[in-house]
Amino acid sequence: MKTKSLLLLSLLCISISFDATAARWVNATGQASIKNDNIDAARQEAIKQAITYAGLSQGFTMQSQTTVDQGHIINNQWNMAQQLQTQSMKMISELIIGDELQVNIALLVQDEAAYEEQCTPASLTAAILVPQATIKDRSQLNYGQLVNFETELANRLAKQMEAYSHKSFAQLHSNDRLDIDTSLGQTRGYRLPDWLGKTTDSQYILQLNIEDMSLLPATESMFGLMANDPLRHFAVTFSLIHSISGEVIWQKLFSHQAAWPFEKQQQVLPNSLVFWKSRYGQGIDALLIDAIKDLDNELVCRPTLGQIVAMEGNRLVINLGRRHGMNLQDTVEIILKRDITDRLSGMRSLATPSQLTFRLDQVSELSASGVFEEALGTGGIQVQDVVVKQ
Repeated sequence: MKTKSLLLLSLLCISISFDATAARWVNATGQASIKNDNIDAARQEAIKQAITYAGLSQGFTMQSQTTVDQGHIINNQWNMAQQLQTQSMKMISELIIGDELQVNIALLVQDEAAYEEQCTPASLTAAILVPQATIKDRSQLNYGQLVNFETELANRLAKQMEAYSHKSFAQLHSNDRLDIDTSLGQTRGYRLPDWLGKTTDSQYILQLNIEDMSLLPATESMFGLMANDPLRHFAVTFSLIHSISGEVIWQKLFSHQAAWPFEKQQQVLPNSLVFWKSRYGQGIDALLIDAIKDLDNELVCRPTLGQIVAMEGNRLVINLGRRHGMNLQDTVEIILKRDITDRLSGMRSLATPSQLTFRLDQVSELSASGVFEEALGTGGIQVQDVVVKQ
């Protein structure tokens, strides 16, 4: 028999200042003890604690009413002070360890006052090409004999994107090393990101460049009788490149340091649980999750742009599909794109808005198609024209 419980949260008055953006995801974790085998009650208490922690960390005042049915959030109406609201709340994960239950939830926070002034949150998710990471000094991988660490870091990022990202998903190519020079993002004629986007049907390319994995000398304690584990740095720059324009639209350095618990000559496999359960590996995981949150905040106001990838008669095929959020009968608007040569023989892309639209009648995971009702020649439509969901 299904049991429904109504979780009522009292008003939380938080005095910390809060600099709101138009819309962004906030993750929070809470836990509670399981008493008398009542998992539903523990789940409600854990969710309440998670929302309380979200308020403390983000500095907002909120009043909420949530209905939980067997672990599923079926009513998520939230009101926050300063005209803040969450558009939705999602249960990311639930874990039971002994008599403790832990939940991880995500709140999409929206500032209604700034909503009209700043942006309309994007309705689609974007495909992001995740290639093998690069490292500035490969000799730093010798300590621990971290073979194929660049590949495993890309794999780990894709896994965390699947769990935590709400505005993107990974097109994983962890065995492919792409020597993309992000400094060329503004250089005329730099077409590599455009080519990569075409060949992988990705809207963006996320390049990871490991800046530092150096080790600090071990310290001693207790009059030199005990040696502490040495600290190891980890610093990585994330660069998000738009596949159509080739421009770097977001770039940020993330770093942390943690104890390196392994012996000096010990080989550590970067795809092993031993590595990822260590304090150093857990620190990298936390860093990746923070980067994914920042990435979502960057993408939340950007419309997901697809392209026409094939034409046959009046039928058009686009590289946006079910996984991006497209559905049957969605209307798609066409933005005409053409490349022109500038005075220095570089290629410049121009986009021309149009009133041309068509409706989807076939949708697969990563693509969709529909029939354009007018003759294609009259509208000047061609492969690589840009499309957006209306």
